[in-house]
Amino acid sequence: MASSDRTSLEHPWYIALLGLAEHFRTSNPPNIRLCIHCLQSVFNCNPPPHIEARTHLQLGNILLTHAKNTDIAR
Repeated sequence: MASSDRTSLEHPWYIALLGLAEHFRTSNPPNIRLCIHCLQSVFNCNPPPHIEARTHLQLGNILLTHAKNTDIAR
């Protein structure tokens, strides 16, 4: 079983929140605020370290891409 398969079986809330975040990010027009809220809500569930690190990376990428003030985004 692949690592991503294990994550989806052990943490279905994580997959659901990622799906919502992706939906908001790719909608027309994109709703980046709600995308960020979905990703931030992952931290309320006390995720394992690998999920927490990946979510921080995703949040950082979105903030750097869409923030008007890149100093604040960093």
